[in-house]
Amino acid sequence: MTKNFQFSKGESVRIKVGVFRTFIGKVSEIQKNSSTLTVTVEVFDKPQPVKLTFLEVEKLGKDEGAR
Repeated sequence: MTKNFQFSKGESVRIKVGVFRTFIGKVSEIQKNSSTLTVTVEVFDKPQPVKLTFLEVEKLGKDEGAR
């Protein structure tokens, strides 16, 4: 059974892998055909786009996204 991933532009997510592990960012682009997203995170107060697969991020609860 395949897991169904649904993300929305502007949604807050936590990165689960790599150098940006534990960073919280916002979804800025969704590429459903390749199951990837672009998530924008703040690094030294500057926005940094990071390309990730759907499996490399987790959705946050409504209270967590406000950070």
